[in-house]
Amino acid sequence: MKMPDDQLDDLLRTWQVRVVAPEGMVREVRVRLSRVEEEGTVWDRVAAWLFQPVTVSAAVAAAVVVGVMAAMPGRAEAAGQGAAREDYVRSINPFAGESGGEVRR
Repeated sequence: MKMPDDQLDDLLRTWQVRVVAPEGMVREVRVRLSRVEEEGTVWDRVAAWLFQPVTVSAAVAAAVVVGVMAAMPGRAEAAGQGAAREDYVRSINPFAGESGGEVRR
């Protein structure tokens, strides 16, 4: 069944939706909203926990420890490279280190 456009327009203009909210719905919504406002969001609670002095101090200490540990292998490697370089120079020129002079780098 196909309706002409004018009849359909008239029908849509007169159509009304009647929605009846259940009893107490408005009150329940307001109670839930006030509860969320009192508690705060999850992010508010996480931020409050993160910015406590104890948590900030622990984070700084952990960052320092990680930084020191990351720097340690680099120093050991640099010291090892110096010894390896001297060994290489001695293998090419066995007299390079005997005169008390330093090996050129």
